[in-house]
Amino acid sequence: MTSFNNNHLNPSIEFRNIKETDWIKEFYSIDRAVSVNHWLHNKSFTFDTSGIIKANNNYNPVSISQFALACYDHYIKTGDEKYKTHFLNQINYLLDKKIYHDKGDSGIAYPYWMTFHDLNKPPWYSGLAQAEVICVLIRYYALTKDKNVIPIIKKVRDFLFLPLDKGGLLNKTAEGNIWIEEYPNSKQHLHVLNGFFITTIGIIEYCTLFPDDKYAEEIKQECLTSIKKSVQFYETGNNWLTYDRGAKASVSSWYMKAQVLEMEHLFRLTKDTFFRKQSMIWATYTFERPLDMPSCYLNYANLGIPVKRVNNNFVQAEDRSNILTRNIVTNDTAIGFKTRFFGQYLLDNSNKTLFDLTLASATNKGQIKYKLSKNITVGSVIFKLINDTVNINLEQVTYSSDSGKTTKSISQFEKVASTNKVEYWFKSPVDINMLTLQFSNKQKPVAGITEVQLTPITEENELPVYGYFQSEILAVNSNYITVTALLNNKEPYLVCYRSSKDGKNIKQPWNVADSFLCPESKVEINDGDCFVQFMVVFPLNKSKNKLLDVQVDYK
Repeated sequence: MTSFNNNHLNPSIEFRNIKETDWIKEFYSIDRAVSVNHWLHNKSFTFDTSGIIKANNNYNPVSISQFALACYDHYIKTGDEKYKTHFLNQINYLLDKKIYHDKGDSGIAYPYWMTFHDLNKPPWYSGLAQAEVICVLIRYYALTKDKNVIPIIKKVRDFLFLPLDKGGLLNKTAEGNIWIEEYPNSKQHLHVLNGFFITTIGIIEYCTLFPDDKYAEEIKQECLTSIKKSVQFYETGNNWLTYDRGAKASVSSWYMKAQVLEMEHLFRLTKDTFFRKQSMIWATYTFERPLDMPSCYLNYANLGIPVKRVNNNFVQAEDRSNILTRNIVTNDTAIGFKTRFFGQYLLDNSNKTLFDLTLASATNKGQIKYKLSKNITVGSVIFKLINDTVNINLEQVTYSSDSGKTTKSISQFEKVASTNKVEYWFKSPVDINMLTLQFSNKQKPVAGITEVQLTPITEENELPVYGYFQSEILAVNSNYITVTALLNNKEPYLVCYRSSKDGKNIKQPWNVADSFLCPESKVEINDGDCFVQFMVVFPLNKSKNKLLDVQVDYK
């Protein structure tokens, strides 16, 4: 490897026009996980008089950087100047010489001043923080063309690559693979997986801006290799992951879903199919794992939904975690309908009772209003019908995210009808704590509804959502089997397999090495007589993609 050095060339991209910033894409793993309102309307975050965000009353370089990244992307998408202002406020903090530590030839480091588990002697530094600061400053350079930030980006890079034994962040795993630590010198949180993914993303962006930095390019390649060689050590064997290789506690549902997005983010940057395959496999771990995080797109999102064979049909499992219940709704009212509703009948979610949307004879409009106990990010409203012979006439959706002080209407939404369901997909997700649904009587007969669901997923490209089918354990007496899936949209799909000689130890984690993006679907089994289980993972695309058949052939 090239030795550590400080001889970096100027960036080869000067950002003189829009085309030169095209490589700066949205920060996918943040933007698709949470709304910018996660920071703006969350009691955990406050702002000082200079507009700098504080997490639990602390200045946290990761929270500041992630908020800045979200605001930058939102500004680019919307052109709303208030998000540019939020972004530049965070930049003012990051460029303040009183904030960062200039360590001379060792680089610039952004400190944490709080204690965290066994890191009880602040200040301490985090690879995750340094990498995200690099991503933020790159966007500042793209936005303002301010070349004064270039030396700072370089020096943050220097500290990011400084070896651990020299007071830095760069470490090695027990297997000899490179690792940049989120919590350096912590035995409890050694080799944190999530933090290393985002750090690698930051290094990729740095190398795009500075393509002549050969040392950084070598570090980048080693980081990507290290991820591929190391993810196996985080598998629990029970379709879940551990957070690190120290205490090895299982990750929360948030981290599990977030790491699916991070794998997809790495795929989009590298085009390496390893990361797409890993994203698809880990998506299958997330079914019915609801979160409760303010303005989080992942709260009720299932990135993987199981499909089972019922007779000759493949039936998608139904998630029950995103249905409106009394745990979410504090008050509801209904007016203008033929039958007077009482609250419990609006939300009891039983097929034995329903609310009939037939309007009263004296009116042609009806309205149901829900007051929620907290802000929920919503991308669609789904009505489950008592049968599939009726329709719903939702004319307008009105919502508030501040307890009714400011109401807004959704005027653009897509209607999707399927068996026993009608779905209304919004053009973009909204944060709500009050929801009003206005119906008309244009269609007759009108629907009887047994339940209402809210989901944060809005468009096909908002979140990676996959269906997956797991086979029974098959006794195989051939060295080759071919698995072919028939999908109505003919989308590319993934086939994974696992095997054992006796059929008893076949519950090992699904491995990217034993998976194929089809049509390359032939699986070679070197054991001869053995037991095999396979899994087919396919993109759902808002449930429009259906698994029609799976065929298994033996050579």
